[in-house]
Amino acid sequence: MQSIDKLLEYLTKGFLLLTFVVPPFVAPWVIGGNLAVNSSLFFPFVSGRVYIFRLLVEISLFFWLLLIARRPEFRPRFRSPILLGTTLFLLGLVITGLLGVDPIHSFFSNIERADGIVQFGHWALFLLMISSTLRRPKDWRILLWIFAGVAAVLASYAWSLHFLPETNRFYEDRIAGLFNNPSYLAAFMLFAAGITSLLWSQLTARGNNNSTDWWRHALFGGMLLFFTATLILTGTRGSYLGFVAGLASFSLLAIIFLRRTNKKLVFAVVGLFLATLLAIGSIFVFKESNFVKGNAILSRIAVVSELTNIGSARERYVNWQVALESFRARPALGWGPENYDIAFNAHYNYLAGKDEPWFDSSHNQLLDVLAEGGIVGFSLYLFWIAAIFYAAAGLLKRGLRDKLIGIILASTYLGFLIQGLFLFDTFPMYLGLFPLLGFAYFRYERAKGANGEAQIANGGRVMPAAWVYGLALILILITPYLIYKTVWQPYRANSLIFKYQSYLNGGGFREAGVFLREASEIDSPYTNFDVGNQSGWNLLYVLDKPLPEQSRNDAHEVFKLVAEREEKSLQYRPLDHQVYYVLG
Repeated sequence: MQSIDKLLEYLTKGFLLLTFVVPPFVAPWVIGGNLAVNSSLFFPFVSGRVYIFRLLVEISLFFWLLLIARRPEFRPRFRSPILLGTTLFLLGLVITGLLGVDPIHSFFSNIERADGIVQFGHWALFLLMISSTLRRPKDWRILLWIFAGVAAVLASYAWSLHFLPETNRFYEDRIAGLFNNPSYLAAFMLFAAGITSLLWSQLTARGNNNSTDWWRHALFGGMLLFFTATLILTGTRGSYLGFVAGLASFSLLAIIFLRRTNKKLVFAVVGLFLATLLAIGSIFVFKESNFVKGNAILSRIAVVSELTNIGSARERYVNWQVALESFRARPALGWGPENYDIAFNAHYNYLAGKDEPWFDSSHNQLLDVLAEGGIVGFSLYLFWIAAIFYAAAGLLKRGLRDKLIGIILASTYLGFLIQGLFLFDTFPMYLGLFPLLGFAYFRYERAKGANGEAQIANGGRVMPAAWVYGLALILILITPYLIYKTVWQPYRANSLIFKYQSYLNGGGFREAGVFLREASEIDSPYTNFDVGNQSGWNLLYVLDKPLPEQSRNDAHEVFKLVAEREEKSLQYRPLDHQVYYVLG
């Protein structure tokens, strides 16, 4: 391999690995009870890390395209079940988005969620690149170790906040850390536990352990306990259920496939599963005891036996009914990705909105896909799920190492799906899911004997030098524009709206108006709607308080500017009910 090819390979891998190291930590930090690292963005626990993620993926894409043009062995095999399933689901999102009720919102989402088809396309590109460039076991060991290390830091930070009275009261004795949502941290910990188990399985499958391996077993065991304890402290019942389901799956598959080759592991896992069931059963039996009632986490588990008395459970059940009604209204292609809020308002049920009147998700990933994608989108989503389980099942037919990996992959993914019955997919979930899928692709293709040489023999050709130079020139022109449109413009508009809000809350109406005008001049499908919507909501909050006499003229000017901008927001999303409420 020529030095230029080595450089392209290392640059692609380097930027891809940075996507695990940088984005998770792009958020406001609290150290010692004080805000040590602030943010100048709306929804700073979401938007900032998404902008960085897109930037790193797009830079990686630049080098990756040049690499696969010169080196056919780095080209992904789309016939692999995982890549095929992911690609088809992305195609389904594009089709249902184009034919949905709000295509622009389907593709670009909003600041709060920072999701949409374009964002999922970035995740799909990320999967393609890590699947094709990380081609050796050593590459994946590095990535999995980096992921486990990042997860350990995130969990440790969340624990540190748990002992601060201010943050502990805010989360009601639950921990959230840099994800700012206990449910998101819990889902991420599911993947942290699964990926740590993958690392541990490589040591277990060797068989001929030496005397120095004891510290590795102790390290992996300690990390698993730490991630499990972190998950428990999030107080997220859906993730509890996902963890138990994953453990049950691991136990069952271990009995079936490992009972003859690794009896100690089978007994250990089954014993752990039975102990977990015994512990959960004890909580229900003694739910009226002072010990259970006096512990926030145990009491959250205990009330599961009385679901009808849990407000959030009642509202989610009604919300699920709304999702099914929305599907029946548009059964073929659905309402379009990211358009559940429109479907919810079209079939509004006040019982689902006693605490929160605006819903942009049914809090059930399967029902979200069903309502937003209809039969077409939901079928392709099920195919994607089946493809992942198919790849894991393929490993169960191999040797001990692959069997262990297949069992862990299937169990971790099952746990993720189960917790998704009570939540929706977000950035932290995908940050764990797509590395897992990339590793599943690697092991599945390796077990089949697929490699770079076979790919060249099957028709991969080196692109002529003149074509490579032409491709490089095109990428040099396109990549900065892509970064400008998907990263810089939404970041800039977001920061300007944040400054508008800051000055508005401080009574600086004249300065707020300046920043709002600047934000309004940025034409970005990521923020065009939010500039008007967020500025309107912020002004409503400020106008609820008495205004000083000297500020009224400036406030009136801001009022006219916001009203004008809200009218434009109505043009961007005429089916969004919030705009009508704010204008009214």
